[in-house]
Amino acid sequence: MADKKSLFDKYKAVDENGVEKSALSLDNAEEEAKKPMKDVDITGITEAKRTADDEATAEEIVEPVVEEAPEIEEVPEAEEVPEIEEVPEVEEEPEVEEIISEETDEFSVDEILSEGFTAPSQDEAPAFLEEMTDIFSSDSTQEALPDNFTEFVYTFDEDEGEAVTETEESEVPTEAEIAPEAEPVQDGKKSKKKKEKKQKAPKEKKNKKENKETEAVSDGEENAEKITKKDHFTVALALFAVVLAIAFICVKYFPSMFNLGGDSVKSDNGTDALAQILVERNETSVNLVQSDLGGIFYAVGSDYEIQYYQYQDGSLKRVQANGSVSASVDMGNETLPVTIDYIDLDGDIFGIGVFNSEANAGSYFHDIVVFKLINLPSGFTSSGKALLLATTQSEPLTEEYNLWPESFVITLSSGATSRFASIVNRSIDMSTGAYVTTFSVFTNEGIASSSGRIPFFSSREYDANSGRRDIFVKTSSGESLFASNVYGDYLLADGKAVVYLTANSSGFDVIRKENSNTQTLFSLYGSLTTSYLYQDEYLLDKYNGILYNTLTGEAVSIEGYDMQGCEMMSISSDGKYLVVLGTCNNVVDYQVHIFNLETNEYAKFEDSSFSEHTNLSFIDSQTAIYSIVNSNQGYEYVILDVTKAF
Repeated sequence: MADKKSLFDKYKAVDENGVEKSALSLDNAEEEAKKPMKDVDITGITEAKRTADDEATAEEIVEPVVEEAPEIEEVPEAEEVPEIEEVPEVEEEPEVEEIISEETDEFSVDEILSEGFTAPSQDEAPAFLEEMTDIFSSDSTQEALPDNFTEFVYTFDEDEGEAVTETEESEVPTEAEIAPEAEPVQDGKKSKKKKEKKQKAPKEKKNKKENKETEAVSDGEENAEKITKKDHFTVALALFAVVLAIAFICVKYFPSMFNLGGDSVKSDNGTDALAQILVERNETSVNLVQSDLGGIFYAVGSDYEIQYYQYQDGSLKRVQANGSVSASVDMGNETLPVTIDYIDLDGDIFGIGVFNSEANAGSYFHDIVVFKLINLPSGFTSSGKALLLATTQSEPLTEEYNLWPESFVITLSSGATSRFASIVNRSIDMSTGAYVTTFSVFTNEGIASSSGRIPFFSSREYDANSGRRDIFVKTSSGESLFASNVYGDYLLADGKAVVYLTANSSGFDVIRKENSNTQTLFSLYGSLTTSYLYQDEYLLDKYNGILYNTLTGEAVSIEGYDMQGCEMMSISSDGKYLVVLGTCNNVVDYQVHIFNLETNEYAKFEDSSFSEHTNLSFIDSQTAIYSIVNSNQGYEYVILDVTKAF
């Protein structure tokens, strides 16, 4: 039915001058009808003017309008609704609710969409995806469904008002068999189960389009209809898309549900199960930190009690300290008491002690001081004495630490101490009242590789807040300036030579200096703390996978390196194996990468824990260890045999 605007436009008239006439009213229609029709334009009929020979008058035109107006009012739009209801849009709902699946399929769309469906468990997930892929994959999308299939049809339960499912075995219908069918209706309601369907005579059709309708509606009730082969394929394709989406989400966000690896990887980009190289993995309430004695580890309890562990026969075992020393240590402006229980392995000693102001009244300048007891370095050994290092930072309680601003020589039998490095002209930090902590800073690498010449950082030549520092060298005869205005915390000694860093416009240079001879080994881009990891003579570019040896001056691009979130590295004492921990693509795909630097082989392993990892190190030349913060706010330690990766 045309709308009001189109009706008005159709009978709009204009005069000889092209001016639109006012609309005819019912009151003057009869008078106007007696007048002869003059030349007018009838919009929507023709552009040509009607001639004087035309017998038609305005009455012939106006009368149909007057006569048709009541017909428009008598046939309101609401009366056409029954015709629309005869072919309701809800006829397509069965395409969603009717589920077609093969007899061997254990999972149907109904089960997936229903509230009672339970997602497959971690063990069932791979089999579930494999079965769903087999069901919906075929050589040709045009092939017919199997001869037999299970059809699930929803019908309405008149008693409970719920959908019930009826299962029936049937052959795949041919196009000739697919015809409009309707279930018999009794008393205006459907029965619960109807296995026999009667052909319902089609109603009188208005056009060819309506003749193709395959459903009839009687007394306002709908009748279910079998879906066609095309509908089967559509439902199957939709379900397959849903399954693929679920699989993608599971693999991306729950990779531990799937075993993505196989055999040990050699020069391949696959990943293996970490279990194949696992030696031991256990929970612990404390975070294990490796000592300077290789197989000895320590942990600090909540009450600052020091616990020691030793790696023996493939397992970490709690051991007791076999040495102890108590001392009163002069920190420059106050004296602090400390007791250090230590491990002595055939003359090699290591111990950790903690001063805590909460347990010791009378301290005004120090809240906590961590002490480390080790052997005196080569060239400074003395019977019955050891080196006592100290820091006001708490990091050594939970992780390996490298910077020690206080140093003493301690007599093990009496606890007597004396300064190891000079403190002449040492200034006071005005913010704390304690001595500045940058006057003489020793590093683990500098002490271990000293060979009688121990390099250390010092800001004694600058203002305390300048941020600048130099390198001094301590020998048995005294201390002397070695290099000025250096960069970073990397410091290594090699016989008479010292390796250190200086800043440049784009990053830093690696400098090797022996006496007055200076050599630039590498010019590197970026920041030392954000772009690189380092251990002993090795610097690792975290993003490009290049390993620099600062003693030999060699740089090697690591075969197979692709880690974008590298967090820590460790190299075995013989320089053969490199272990790297971190993520490759996102924050949850934590991996352990192992490289054989001699053969260029590599292997990659998934770590199911996405939590914080710490303290990666080698126990010996083939055994690596690291710790994980677990969900119970405790820790786990993981011990790996790297030789089994190849």
